[in-house]
Amino acid sequence: MRQRIAKFLNNRYVNPFVVFLGIERIFMSVYNPYKNFKADITQKSYREIAGFSHNEYMDKVLNAITSQLKSAIENNCATNSKVLEIGCGPGNFVAELEGSYKMTGLDINESMVEIASKRLPGSEFLQGDFLKINLNEKYNAVYCIGALQYFYPSQLNTFFLKISSILNPGGIFFVNFPHALNVADTKFPDLSYISYSPERVRNVGLKQFDIIYDKHTLDDKRVKYFDDEPYENPINKELRTYMNSYTLVFKKK
Repeated sequence: MRQRIAKFLNNRYVNPFVVFLGIERIFMSVYNPYKNFKADITQKSYREIAGFSHNEYMDKVLNAITSQLKSAIENNCATNSKVLEIGCGPGNFVAELEGSYKMTGLDINESMVEIASKRLPGSEFLQGDFLKINLNEKYNAVYCIGALQYFYPSQLNTFFLKISSILNPGGIFFVNFPHALNVADTKFPDLSYISYSPERVRNVGLKQFDIIYDKHTLDDKRVKYFDDEPYENPINKELRTYMNSYTLVFKKK
């Protein structure tokens, strides 16, 4: 019953007040569809488990993100540097970097960590909430792809502060996220999956970092508050697509 009530109240009319009061986590604590999700590799591919479908359009998106990620790390980190992924899922991006770097993946979902650990025994995987878990390591790079939307606005300052605290001097933070597509998105219509304004993420990050990369995933477009010319989902026009995502790379000051 509590989950149904929380889901019902999660809307564009209630959420602006919840965000203003900074009580999103309390408000949504009973409704977290990702934390208790049960991933099953016998039913879906690693890519599908991570939420990405198999089609040429998603191929283009994932290839672009992978290229941007590798370039950012290769240009700023020596081989065998320690790298952490926040929200690693079944380890798809860890698999792209394993062998060249000392990889650690972190995810709040237990089944994701179990799958990633079995799939990639050469890397370390941890289960827990990034904002609560005690990380005793320092990293040269931290990245977060498709997971920022699960952190609430009231958590963003703490989120960036913790990233800065676990990075070595000059370390980088790579983040890719589904960005706001209209004014309504900036009012947080769904707290279980937030499409952040790139400008909001920039402003919070700039308190601890410099920005060294700032572009739309698929082109050179720089989005400020929201993207008024988004890509249309080529499979279903009624649904959003991760073709509308944004990449920012921060460097520790």
